[in-house]
Amino acid sequence: MFEGYMNYYAKRSVNELDERDIRAYLQHLVQQGKSDSYLNQAVNAIKFYYEGGQRNA
Repeated sequence: MFEGYMNYYAKRSVNELDERDIRAYLQHLVQQGKSDSYLNQAVNAIKFYYEGGQRNA
């Protein structure tokens, strides 16, 4: 899930992205017709990263 987010913004550092970028990515997933379950997993993967999960990566 998080890999898709990183690939979507491949030309930018993930640490320079902000809430607007996250929302834009999630909107992109909605437009692709992803399920609610998929969106929930994407949100949680992104949230995990920004809440400190990157230290475990």
